[in-house]
Order: sequence, then structure tokens, then C-alpha cells
Amino acid sequence: MRRTLSIVLPILQQEGSKRSMSSSRITVGKLLAFLIPLSCCVSAVAWAIAIGRFLLERERSKVEVARLQSLTSAPADAERPE
Repeated sequence: MRRTLSIVLPILQQEGSKRSMSSSRITVGKLLAFLIPLSCCVSAVAWAIAIGRFLLERERSKVEVARLQSLTSAPADAERPE
């Protein structure tokens, strides 16, 4: 995020100084200079959340399988004649 800001802020500041001399129109280049790094950051955060949720769900499923296996093996041991 800091890297994106370090790229975008100088561009916006430079454009701000130019704006006082020229018209205040937003060009496609200015818009892309801001939106492309922003979309990359949003995408990276979305992927990090998705991977984290996947890993959490995988761990939960392992715990659930172990719990079910312990439940199915416990009654069989208790019913065994000695």
C-alpha cells in the first residue's frame, strides 16, 4: 500500500501544480495512474483473504474428521467382550 501511495502521490501532486496553470480536466492517463495501483492492492487483499479462509476451512475439516473418527471408534471399543 505504501508503495502504491509513493507512486501515486507524486503524480497527483505534480498534476495538481500543473492544474493551477491549465484546465482542471481529468484525463484517462491520470485516472489510470490512480486506478491501476489501487485495483492491484484491492486484488492482493482479496486473494490474501481467500487463501486465509481456505486454510482455515481446511484446518476445521481436519479437526472435524478427527472428531468423527474418535466418535466412531469409541463405541466399538466399549462394546468389545473381554
